[in-house]
Amino acid sequence: MRILAHLQKTSGIYLEKEFRNRLFSQAYRNTGESLGGLASALGYYGKGRNGYVRNMWLGKQPVSSHKINKIAELADIPLSQVFRHRVDRQDNETIEDWTRSFKLFVQQSKELATKKHG
Repeated sequence: MRILAHLQKTSGIYLEKEFRNRLFSQAYRNTGESLGGLASALGYYGKGRNGYVRNMWLGKQPVSSHKINKIAELADIPLSQVFRHRVDRQDNETIEDWTRSFKLFVQQSKELATKKHG
């Protein structure tokens, strides 16, 4: 994959705000709704591990090129779909509060499920 080879040369990628929230929210939910659990699943250990994950989720730093495969896997989202939502650094939009964004994701997921079954 050319994209993965390119990522090896960069520190990471920025993702569209809404998609990034979906990606991290699904991974967070799938790892027990614990930021520490998500950090551990991504291979971060020790003091400050939650900060790395939180900053990637908020868009304050790019999603690490070494972790993009794992986060996509944890979120059950194909890597090809993740790359379709890539944005340049200057187009990156940050999230103010990851907990509020997660709650919004849960609410939207419930509404979507209701529409599908209603």
